[in-house]
Amino acid sequence: MFVGLGNQGLRMVSDDGRRWEWVDAQPKKTGGGSRIQFYDVIWADNRFVGVGSLGYTGGADAISMTSEDGREWQSSQDLRDIGGHFYAVAYGNGFFLAMGGNGGHAGMTMGTSQNGWEWKLMEQYYRDYLPEKYRKSELQTKWHGINVRKLPKEAKAALKEFVDFDDARGHIRQIVYGNGRFVAIGDQQRNSVTLNNNALKWKTHQEKEELPPPLISIVYANGLFVAGGMHGERYWSEDGFTWSEPVKGEIGEHVNSIVWTGDRFVAVANYATFESADGKTWDKIATDNLVRRVSFGDGRYIGTNGPGDRVYWSTNAIEWHDAEVPDEKEFYIRTTTHGAVG
Repeated sequence: MFVGLGNQGLRMVSDDGRRWEWVDAQPKKTGGGSRIQFYDVIWADNRFVGVGSLGYTGGADAISMTSEDGREWQSSQDLRDIGGHFYAVAYGNGFFLAMGGNGGHAGMTMGTSQNGWEWKLMEQYYRDYLPEKYRKSELQTKWHGINVRKLPKEAKAALKEFVDFDDARGHIRQIVYGNGRFVAIGDQQRNSVTLNNNALKWKTHQEKEELPPPLISIVYANGLFVAGGMHGERYWSEDGFTWSEPVKGEIGEHVNSIVWTGDRFVAVANYATFESADGKTWDKIATDNLVRRVSFGDGRYIGTNGPGDRVYWSTNAIEWHDAEVPDEKEFYIRTTTHGAVG
């Protein structure tokens, strides 16, 4: 089954990716879906997990929802007042990791979950490792739980192995899990996140003066992390730490999505599709398409112009067709995925 999520609490389902229907169930704790904005959805551990925001940029709170069949959804526990939304989610090593922020000015939002709706947030990890004498009410803030930037140097040093405060900021676009670690990409960032002995570790993998152009999409498959970004650039890494030199593209040929089909990597860019069996050498096929977020399942690619109001399907990621969607109301779709329901 394919699932699509978007703005205004949008949930759509399709058995074949060609014909879609609305899902009208609303989360119980929010009194409706009108303020929910979904940014990412995955299928893992026999369930769909969608993440996003409750509210709008600048004052948004994180939210997640889960479903075993794509039709009936359960909302997360109350995540209000944590100071940012969830923008991306991944699964690995037996837990879900969600990350995001709030426009890059309120720090990083991060949480882990065993089931997709009960979350342990980043500030809770702070409290686990913060020396007792620094857990004072004056360090509490509405958005961060503990405002680490107001901590004394001694307290920051005690937490240094947990988070590098200077780098744990910015806009995260996507997360994947592979080779024993999570790798997150975003605006001029390549980061890894690991969970060892209940400590959440964060590391940025390049010097600030050597930051690459913003990366947009990443996938882990066949023993490689493969990422793409602005102007057709594609990178690969075996460990998520050391990255190749970029394979160059054309100006404006932004790689919007990369998927693994089971025998090849497929990168969908503005007006081009790239294919690679090994993630290192690529064949380019010029297209006349402008497809954004792409997912793959059951031999079919599903794309959107999202965030937007069009859904496409394709058997080769080159020739795209309009999917059938109900026309009785407007919609704004952002992300899709495929799950082996049943």
